[in-house]
Amino acid sequence: MTNWLSFNPFGRLPNPKQPTFAQKKAELLQGLSSQGFQVVTADYRTGKLLKVPYATGLSGRFRYWFKPQAIYYTIAPAGKHQLKNARSWTEDMRKSTADGLVLGATREMYQGYAQRLAAGEDPYA
Repeated sequence: MTNWLSFNPFGRLPNPKQPTFAQKKAELLQGLSSQGFQVVTADYRTGKLLKVPYATGLSGRFRYWFKPQAIYYTIAPAGKHQLKNARSWTEDMRKSTADGLVLGATREMYQGYAQRLAAGEDPYA
């Protein structure tokens, strides 16, 4: 017989030790900021919070976009980033670390540099 007081029709209860997406997003943005990324969470003109905050690397060519439950990234010339051109970075942002994101940004930048150089294109474009 089922004890209806402890019955959960949705399966297992969530892990109480796992941070929420909002907590993890704040932690990652703080970590990236401390490692030199320019983090933008509010519109500089109005002060309103952005729906999708972002963190841009030192060169301005790499940007992480933080949607409510996912991380996306773009590689573009400084000032030319658009969310519509972003690619998915990870399945579960709660498993990411700021150090891992910095390392991933570096890897993506050098990989793109090498591909452009091998194709005979301007690697800095």
